[in-house]
Amino acid sequence: MIQDTTLRQFLRTFEIETNPPASERQLDELEEKLGIPLPAEIRDYYRICDGGCVCNDRSYMELLSIDGARARRRVLGFKNSFWGYYSVAENNDSNPVCVFCKSPLTGYVAVVNHDDNPRLLARSLDGFLNLAMARVAESDFYDTAELESEFAGRERTDRDIEIARQLIHHALDNDTLDPGERTDALCFAGDLFPDIMVDEIAALYGRGNEYVRRYVIARLERIAHPAGKVLAYRFRRH
Repeated sequence: MIQDTTLRQFLRTFEIETNPPASERQLDELEEKLGIPLPAEIRDYYRICDGGCVCNDRSYMELLSIDGARARRRVLGFKNSFWGYYSVAENNDSNPVCVFCKSPLTGYVAVVNHDDNPRLLARSLDGFLNLAMARVAESDFYDTAELESEFAGRERTDRDIEIARQLIHHALDNDTLDPGERTDALCFAGDLFPDIMVDEIAALYGRGNEYVRRYVIARLERIAHPAGKVLAYRFRRH
C-alpha cells in the first residue's frame, strides 16, 4: 500500500495543486470499466486526491485524474496490453509513469516511452514517489527521463528474481504476447536479475531479437565483475 505520508510529502515537495479525492463509488466504477483489479496503491492514491498538476520553474508534473488516466489508456493503446498499464503521472512528454495492474509485475512501476521501449523504475508507486522527490531535490528542473531506476543498483529481492523467471517463461511460451511484449518481458527480466546472476542475464542474448541482444550487451557492460565485461565483448564480436 502507498504510504499516506509519502504521497503528502510528494505533493508538498512538488507544490501540486490537487483535485478533491475520488469516491469509493468512482473507484469501483473504474475497476469495472477497466476489467481488471486496481492495485491497492492506486486506490489509496485516489482516496487522497483525484489527480493534480503543477507547472513552475522547478517542474511540470501532472498526477493523472481518473478521467485523465482513462483517456491515456485509450490513446496509448493500453486497453489490451499484457501488462495492464495504468498511467498515474506525466511530465509533459507523452511518456507516462505507469503502474502494472497484471501479473507477474502487479504493483511495479515503469515509464512507458511513446518512441522507445518501456523502462522499469520502481517496485511500487511509493518507490517512484521517493525517486522523484530525491531527483527534484538535487536538480534545477525535474525530468522523469533522468530518474535513476531502483534497478540500477546491485540489490534485488527474491520476488524480483522470481518475477524475472516468470517473465522469461511468458516470453518463450505465451502465444498471446505480441513481439513487442516479448521483447519487453525479456528486458524486464534482465533488469530484475541481480548482477551476480550474470549467466542468466547473458542467456537472454540467444532468446530474443536484435533489440534484446543490444539490451543484454549494455546490461552486461554495467556489471562491475569482469565476467560481465568479457561476455559483452564476446557478444559484440559475434
